[in-house]
Amino acid sequence: MPRAGGVAGAELRRLLFPLVEPWRTALGPIEARYVLMVRAVFAGAEGWGECVAMNEPTYSPEYTDGAVDVLRRHLLPRVLATAPTTA
Repeated sequence: MPRAGGVAGAELRRLLFPLVEPWRTALGPIEARYVLMVRAVFAGAEGWGECVAMNEPTYSPEYTDGAVDVLRRHLLPRVLATAPTTA
């Protein structure tokens, strides 16, 4: 079990949010967007973070599936592997 400050686990969630007004771009209007939420679980606490990447790499090179891949394959394994443990 991790001591205070160590990450015990993490969870990724994709949520679909309708926009109050469509966001109009040269590619057409966007009426809803997926938001990637990251939940980090600690001993006795938890925290949430949001990834602001869009669904596709059209406006910028970052996109949701790419962020999920980096989190699952690179960042989360490293964070969870270095979590301090009790002796």
